[in-house]
Amino acid sequence: NSTRRGSKDSASPSGGNNLSSSPTAGASKPQDLRRHVVLVTPLLVLVLLNIVMLVGQLVCEDKIDECRDLIFFHPTGRINRNSRFVLFLSMMQWLQAWTGLFPDWFVALTRETKSIWMRAASSIVIFLLVPASLLRLAVWFVKPAGIGVVQHFVGLRHHLVDSVLVIGWSLWMLLASVMIVRPGALKHSGFSPRIIRDDSSWKHLCTLFKYTLFFWQIAHFVRGCIALGPAHAQNDLIAITVLYPMLLCLIWTVTFIAVVLSRYSQDLRRTHLGAAAGLIMLLGVSYMLCAFVDRGDQPLLVTFVWLHLNRQALRIVRRWSRFVSLSQTGTKGEASRDRKVSVSFALDPKGNKELRRTYAVERKLGRVAIRVLLLICASFCAILATCVLMAGLQQRAGLFLTDVVWWRQLQEGSGVEVVNSKASVLHLHWANASLVESSQVLDPSVAVARPEDAPHYAVCGHKWHGLQLVDYALMSLVTYMDPEEKNGLPRLLGMLFPHKQVTIRRVSASGERRWLELEVRTCSGDTERGGDGGNRSCREVTVVAVSGTDVTRITDYAENLRMWTEPVALQILSTVFPTVRIWPRDTTAMVIGGIHSILKSMDVQDDQWHYRVILEHVKRMPADREVVITGHSLGGGIALVIGALAGRLAVAMQPPGVYHSLAKHQVQHHVAADVDSAQGFAAHKVALHRRSVS
Repeated sequence: NSTRRGSKDSASPSGGNNLSSSPTAGASKPQDLRRHVVLVTPLLVLVLLNIVMLVGQLVCEDKIDECRDLIFFHPTGRINRNSRFVLFLSMMQWLQAWTGLFPDWFVALTRETKSIWMRAASSIVIFLLVPASLLRLAVWFVKPAGIGVVQHFVGLRHHLVDSVLVIGWSLWMLLASVMIVRPGALKHSGFSPRIIRDDSSWKHLCTLFKYTLFFWQIAHFVRGCIALGPAHAQNDLIAITVLYPMLLCLIWTVTFIAVVLSRYSQDLRRTHLGAAAGLIMLLGVSYMLCAFVDRGDQPLLVTFVWLHLNRQALRIVRRWSRFVSLSQTGTKGEASRDRKVSVSFALDPKGNKELRRTYAVERKLGRVAIRVLLLICASFCAILATCVLMAGLQQRAGLFLTDVVWWRQLQEGSGVEVVNSKASVLHLHWANASLVESSQVLDPSVAVARPEDAPHYAVCGHKWHGLQLVDYALMSLVTYMDPEEKNGLPRLLGMLFPHKQVTIRRVSASGERRWLELEVRTCSGDTERGGDGGNRSCREVTVVAVSGTDVTRITDYAENLRMWTEPVALQILSTVFPTVRIWPRDTTAMVIGGIHSILKSMDVQDDQWHYRVILEHVKRMPADREVVITGHSLGGGIALVIGALAGRLAVAMQPPGVYHSLAKHQVQHHVAADVDSAQGFAAHKVALHRRSVS
């Protein structure tokens, strides 16, 4: 309900209602008009949104690839399913509130309404909508569809049936609202201003409104847990928790604008038609502005520009109205009185004793939570911006230290010493050092310690493409060294792998993250038994080794921050909202992937990673070649990401976890990026968890 400030919205002395335009109702014509707007506009928004949803589904049903970015219209996607549920939920809440305001609505519509349209609509509701809705609701409870599943209901696809049923009910409620506000029907509807003005009645109405939300959310969650699993149900619940407030804000923002516009014109039809024409015109202007900068194919970006233009247009209309009013009155006093006219709540929290006590506390807690989150975000952005700026300066000035990690052969050829910035020293010794340089030994593998001669761990016996974990660890170690001739990496590899033939096939270009493509050739056969090698067989494996964090390169610090921003942010967020800690992995991946999908749809570029060149190189390798990606620390995390995106095995040493952060890389590279794709999501889970090792 909306009123002029300082006016009293009271009932007539005879106990009649004030929603009528009758002079005895005690309400002025502008107030009566605004009440009609508040009653009808939310239903108009729901009807239009459902129609848009239906048309979008029909268009995108056979054009899944072309509508990849229009996630709201993907017929069997999670966002589409939950959007349809939120529209249904909003309709049910509005129906509950509508029946609370007009408790005797059935009597009013049947006794006083003589319209043929209402009779036809009532017949359709009784003989078509009610049985079809009950049957569809039963199927919805018993047999959930899930992601990527299409069910048929009376020969039609279930998502089309859902949209048609909700549109039908919304249209009937819209027609009933128009009919019930007529004076003849309103007096039999049971409406009374006391329903809004009385604290107990208003509290009862609001409580039912919230219970309607909780009931359908719990029902949706329970059916999802039983049929599709807790992770699937949790994902849906998170999506609904995000979509529902957005829809609520949209509906009441449009309603507020309609109420404001109704103050300037008593012709409601002309005002709404003018507003609709203005919205369409501004939408075209928004598209042209985005297309002018080559961003017309980004629907979300066009939408944000459109909303901004709508806000500015509303401000212009209000200022123009004040100017016209000032010109007509010619006095500042009357103009100032017009300025005080504004929309206010039917129940002002500051004017209610009970609400005043809780309202301030809730707002303070909300402010504190928002300020903490903003402080965290600002601190992170400042640190990241500083790292990026300093990294750019370092790159431009060439202030890099070389040979931070180097090696040398120990005396008498007993092993290798690897030094890291003189802070740590690694000594590697051979068990049979005297045999390493011996030309009499045909098989150099005898220089490698036997399992019984060294401490044994369970993982040491495992092999991936014929290589043990220690082999991948040594290859990861080599990538920390500059691949220059003076460092003698081929000789070092020969000493580290005396029983194998390791060849460097490719090194990283200058300015890139250091990485090596190694070809590992392992031969077996008669050679092991001292034969002439006639039955000798060899196996070749390509190993792509990625270096980890170089402490002297600031760009590596920035890459670490960017690669693992989301998991850290979620951990911080969980301190404010503890329920985040119980999210399953699929839910976290959906949230992270959704954030980056939104950024991508707004054409915000966030896909320039250090691994990009390596990933493109690995993807170009023949599918039948044995390829393994390995690395340590940051390099290990990059190896896991490349392995998941390229479908290759990754063996990572002490990597930061990519359990959560992998989702954003999938979104950016279109590799099982869409969490709405059941097959694709299952495929990348296999690549991540069953084929890769960390």
